[in-house]
Amino acid sequence: MESRALPTSIEAGDATVSNTGTHNIAVRVMLDGNNDGSDSRDYQSFNAGASFVPLIMVLFFAMTTQNVELSLGLGIFTG
Repeated sequence: MESRALPTSIEAGDATVSNTGTHNIAVRVMLDGNNDGSDSRDYQSFNAGASFVPLIMVLFFAMTTQNVELSLGLGIFTG
């Protein structure tokens, strides 16, 4: 009797989106031509400039309040 082990990892490929918003990514797993399972999730994408907002907020609050701990906390909350 032949014993088959399940794979420890699966390469599902790459997904590229060209606009912001919510995107649904679905993955279907097939072994030996049989549909063994599928899963899908929604992912949110943002513009590249959105990652700079927390940094700008930290710098602004640090300069105005002179309190680094408060500024970092507000930056984390903003992010």
